Amino acid sequence: MSLVLRRKRAQTLEEKNQRAEAIRAAARRLLVRHEFVEITMAEIARNAGLAKGTVFLYFRTKEEVFLDLAETAVAEWADAVERSLATLPEASSTETVGQLCDALIAPVAEGGRGKLMAILDDTLEHNITYRRAKQFKLRMKELLARLGGLLETRLAGLEAGEGASLLHALFVCLIGSYKVATPSRTVRRVIAEPGMEVFRADFGPLLRQLVGCHIRGYLAAKRRSES
Repeated sequence: MSLVLRRKRAQTLEEKNQRAEAIRAAARRLLVRHEFVEITMAEIARNAGLAKGTVFLYFRTKEEVFLDLAETAVAEWADAVERSLATLPEASSTETVGQLCDALIAPVAEGGRGKLMAILDDTLEHNITYRRAKQFKLRMKELLARLGGLLETRLAGLEAGEGASLLHALFVCLIGSYKVATPSRTVRRVIAEPGMEVFRADFGPLLRQLVGCHIRGYLAAKRRSES
């Protein structure tokens, strides 16, 4: 199949879509084994069975390739969160924050989504066009509004628009948690030594702790301001 991809120029929309998907699939496979900074467009092209120049016909930069993957990852996360939130009782109390955290966090670690979502703001949103950046942000805004509205029906005390703000804060917690939990190889060796336990962290538990603290603190601050 790779030989066909090299020799034959894509003509139809279907063929072009297939080629773009082959590029995304190659990038996805590489990200399982490597960090983003280690991956090159040349490697993506080789893994997709394409010439490097062909890849640039579909994606201007490496960041655009992985932004496509991240956009899919976020959409999958949102669908999973929506299904989970729908099973929770309406107007849940603060005692059910743990359940909300589970609903928000469980889908992040699945399928390598955390690895992509954690590099959105400081990496994948750079070196892309204004048009692509705005397109992505508008989709994220729509997604946050949709999920935020559902979250507001499941967590007592939230007003219109506050659900989206809480979800956006989740991404901030996610970025920090992932980076702390996935240090460089050199740092991993250092913190594996006795006495360095304070620096060790597991992504999922750390993220759950931060999100839970943020939601509880947010609701407590609202109650104090209203009293």
